[in-house]
Amino acid sequence: LAHGLLREIIVTSDVSKAFQGCDAIIVMDDLVQKEKESRDDFVKRSVEHHVKYAKVINEKAKKEVKVLLTGTGPTNLNIYMMIQNAPNIPKQNIVGLSRTLENNAKSVVGEKLNVNPSGVVDLIVWGNINGGTYIDLSKCRVHGYDGAIWGPPSFSLPAVEMIWDKKWMENEFTELVKGRHQKSEELMKHSASMSRAAAIETTMAHWWNGTPEGQIFSLVVASEGWYEVPEELVCSFPVTISPKGNWCVVQDINQTSEVKEKIKEAVKDIIADKNVIFPPPKPPTPPPSEVTVTIVDPKDQQEKKDGEKATDSDSNTEAKLATIIEEKTADSLHLQNQEKTPVDSQEAKPE
Repeated sequence: LAHGLLREIIVTSDVSKAFQGCDAIIVMDDLVQKEKESRDDFVKRSVEHHVKYAKVINEKAKKEVKVLLTGTGPTNLNIYMMIQNAPNIPKQNIVGLSRTLENNAKSVVGEKLNVNPSGVVDLIVWGNINGGTYIDLSKCRVHGYDGAIWGPPSFSLPAVEMIWDKKWMENEFTELVKGRHQKSEELMKHSASMSRAAAIETTMAHWWNGTPEGQIFSLVVASEGWYEVPEELVCSFPVTISPKGNWCVVQDINQTSEVKEKIKEAVKDIIADKNVIFPPPKPPTPPPSEVTVTIVDPKDQQEKKDGEKATDSDSNTEAKLATIIEEKTADSLHLQNQEKTPVDSQEAKPE
């Protein structure tokens, strides 16, 4: 099964020896989440594993080495961490595999339209390749569709128009793609690892020799701000690859508001993984306001209450005394008036 140009195979557990002078490196992420291991702990363990690889690759591999990551772990985050820890390697030379998911989606579309999956082209995978992704059919076209309109092999039709079932595309399609790997294993009655191997082989062939002219494929790469994805965030994008092996993100895709919203959701998922390693800073604690605290001794409080009662009592007594004085004053004035009246009358008689 090996290619005729294969010269030698070296099996080693020494990563320094494995990466020495490499032109191409394929990192197969074989780490799996343990039964009682939390998602965050698994992400941290996976990142630590890939950071070690990155540091050795940075020292031992050729400076123009091409590194392809694949697996079931946090691939996008692992690519980001490898780029950060391998400064001697151009960041565009460390990428991730989208082709497995892309091929599964093409297979589902081909089955739906009864065409060969190889005739399904320009299907785009956005987002976190092993997490929140969005499979975009807006640019997807099909060759060899047996319909009312047909033409030469180069003739193609829009997949969305041929499917013509929005509910299926929004719901059932996504579930079918997710279960495609398991379905393949059930049909073949053995592991579907060859589908990943085929995806790796075609990706590396395109990276070395270029993609077919006019066709779009997907690749996990570090963003430079394309489609409002933050810079340096690693995301799956639509790309073409030149015959010299330089990939380029396709930037003229018109997106509907619905597609933009789906991509934003996928980006949030990528950021959530990144936040496990780089937690966002907590908001600053507001300065404490000045609060006067008065501690009252229960005895003082009781004395205060007793004083208030005594004051009330004195006030009432004073009020009563004032009333009595007023009454006595009024009576004395009245008596004085009575005593003065006879004298006044006698003085009033004529002589």
